[in-house]
Amino acid sequence: MTSDSPLFIEFIGSPGSGKSTIARNVVHHLKREGISCMSTIEAKDVPDELEFGLTNPMARRVTGILKGAFYHPYISFQAYWLAASCSPLKPTNIVRGFNLVAWLHLTNQLSSRETADVLVFADSPPHVIGLLSARGQQPGEIRTRKMLSAYGCDVNRLVVYVDSPTKVCAKRVQERDTPSRFNDIEVDEAAKMMEKYRETILNTMDIISDIGYGEILQVSGTASVEESTTKIIETVQSSDELPT
Repeated sequence: MTSDSPLFIEFIGSPGSGKSTIARNVVHHLKREGISCMSTIEAKDVPDELEFGLTNPMARRVTGILKGAFYHPYISFQAYWLAASCSPLKPTNIVRGFNLVAWLHLTNQLSSRETADVLVFADSPPHVIGLLSARGQQPGEIRTRKMLSAYGCDVNRLVVYVDSPTKVCAKRVQERDTPSRFNDIEVDEAAKMMEKYRETILNTMDIISDIGYGEILQVSGTASVEESTTKIIETVQSSDELPT
């Protein structure tokens, strides 16, 4: 249905599945069509002093998104400190707890402001849940359901699940320049480890489907980027979810 609030397009999938590549192309397509669009891909890193001493690439990426998200510093910092104050974790591990709360709070804030027609999250809050689950840090299914239900279900949202074979994901991650737990092992062993990510993300997908977090669309991470992009754009257009 058409709405005056922004449409959220959120990507979820295993590391190396192709989320960011497809998300970037979706953003490019939307802007080319003259649709106002902002994305986490454009976010900048936060200053080091706001990372609580963390140097982990994932931590830097998440905090960077919060600081520079859609170039709304006030909203970003508001979400940042709200989440930090609510997190049960120690400050040195704060990113593990605040990323989900802050992100969801941020999306809730953005949905009530005149920001853009479409907001694209290359790594959605449910995606973060999946990553934390695979690392044994998930806040628990009951709490996850409560958090997503409280913060995530009041906006127009399309969740795009990018599905790629675990071996493909593992190989892509190994080919990146950034440090990874997959770097110094054989690709078959890395694929076995990657399977855990896939399982937990699929479990998370069950949760978001059950609570009505948003419409879910599955695309292939091994098909051409244009093919996956077209499928996403056609889904958005056919459901008439772009704001008026």
